[in-house]
Amino acid sequence: MNEIAIEQAFRLSHIAKELFTALRTTDCLCVETEEYTEYQKRSQQYVADNTTAMSDMWERSAKRIEFFITEPFEGKEVEVECKRCMAMEKYEDFCSEDNGDAYLYIDGHD
Repeated sequence: MNEIAIEQAFRLSHIAKELFTALRTTDCLCVETEEYTEYQKRSQQYVADNTTAMSDMWERSAKRIEFFITEPFEGKEVEVECKRCMAMEKYEDFCSEDNGDAYLYIDGHD
């Protein structure tokens, strides 16, 4: 195959997006800190205490956001980050950088 470097980069970027999409369907194996686990439990309790069985997902989501705003978490969330999340973070970091045409190609605008 006689591709120029930019064509190879675009092709690899497309493969990276496919891999990222596949990773989104796999389970996260990160180990959360005890402090963050307790915080998540408190947020769930807050939602339960401030909604009813008749509440829809939007109302529950609004209460969860309300909790996060009124009681923001300041500590360390993850004790051990899994390989899945590390790879996804690298991809997201790449996409958030100014990568010009490569970013447009990854995003599906070739």
